[in-house]
Parts: sequence; structure tokens; C-alpha cells
Amino acid sequence: MPVKPIPASTVIVLKDTPDGLKTYLLQKSKSLEFAGGAYVFPGGTIKEQDQDPEWFSYSSNLPFPDWQKLFPESVEKELLGFYISAIRELFEEAGILLCENHLSSENLKKMRESLLAGKSFLEIVKERHLKLLTEKLTYLSQWITPEVFKTRFSARFFITELLNDQTPSPDGKEILKGTWIAPEKALEQYHKNQISLMFPTMTTLQELSPFKTTKEVIEWGEKQPKIPRKPWVDEKGEIHLL
Repeated sequence: MPVKPIPASTVIVLKDTPDGLKTYLLQKSKSLEFAGGAYVFPGGTIKEQDQDPEWFSYSSNLPFPDWQKLFPESVEKELLGFYISAIRELFEEAGILLCENHLSSENLKKMRESLLAGKSFLEIVKERHLKLLTEKLTYLSQWITPEVFKTRFSARFFITELLNDQTPSPDGKEILKGTWIAPEKALEQYHKNQISLMFPTMTTLQELSPFKTTKEVIEWGEKQPKIPRKPWVDEKGEIHLL
């Protein structure tokens, strides 16, 4: 019997540069059982506290009009978790915080250190009376790991733009390093076996490649059908998407 997919959120961070559109990829520690050594977008599983209704008081636009149409199979508690976990994991893994408050780099560093040390993200946000910019997350897609895998995820992919010239950095634990890279460059390195990419990451990079600006990607993402993507594995072990 297939393992039940674990709910998760993933964030595609983009920025416009003189050299064109770039996205931020993280290399996971090679010691990790799942996706060890692979380059991924920031993200992770949803925690119970990500679904705490108290987050509505610390989010910029939740619940927003018609959000049930984006996630028709989910209850409000789950919807909240998708967005909060996306922001929390982005801050935890990459040091980027989506909030409307102006925070110094030193404050951000201390907050992240507390989070990585195990302090509740909700408590950190409440202490500083922060407002998370959930409105800056554009929902793109849902990826469900094939049934043959022992570890499975139901991951919601969101798009966002780097705000306030924040400088991302890997957490130094599960993440080895981070890099800004053009989608087509990442794919070139992948095809040369220079980096490892998970199938959803590779496919998303292929979709990003034609675009020149973050605005173009966000406008495209808003129009995409929100049908769950369910890759499958053939007898040779190769992954495909219908």
C-alpha cells in the first residue's frame, strides 16, 4: 500500500538582474536520506503550528477572497499551513523573511538563530509584532511524489520575488550552500551531470527558462491550472509526467 504523502510547501524565489532572471537554489546535505546532495528550491513539511488560527492576525491577506477555489480539496486550517510553512521554511533554510516590517540584518540574524535553535516561529513573530507578507506568495502548482517511493510529499509550489535586497544564506545544517542561478544555466549543469535536480525542480526550471523578468513569471503563474501533478515511474525507473 502506498505511503501517504506528507503536506509540504516550496518557494521559488526570483530576482531580476542585469544578466536576466535568476532563482535561488539550495544544495541539500549529502547525508540526508531524501534528496541528499540535490539542488532544490527552499521548502519543507508543514508543522502543526503553521496551521494555528492565530496566524490570521499576523498575515497580510489571509484568508483572501476565493482562496478555497485555489485549494478546493482543503479545509481552511490546511490552507493557512501552506502559506505559513512556505514563509517559515524560506526563512529557516535561506534566511529570507517575507514581512512588511523593516528589519535590520542583525535583527533578522538573531530571529533566524532563535528559529534554528527550536524557538516557535509564531512566538518570534508575535514578540516583534510582525506582519507576514503572505500576499507575496503566488501559488503555482502541487506536486505529489510517485507511489513507488518510500518517502512521499504533496508539495505546494509558490513563487515570490526577493524583497528589500535581503541577502540569503544557507542554514549550515541541512543545507550545504545556496546560489543565484539562471534557470537555463541550472538545467545546463544538470544535463552535464554537474548538479543533481529532483524531477519537480527540473520541470519547474524548464518552465521558468523562457521568461525574462519576475513579473512575467508571476503573471504566468497566476494563470496556470491548479491541477495536481502526479509523476509516474516506468519499468526502467525513469520519471514521467502526463
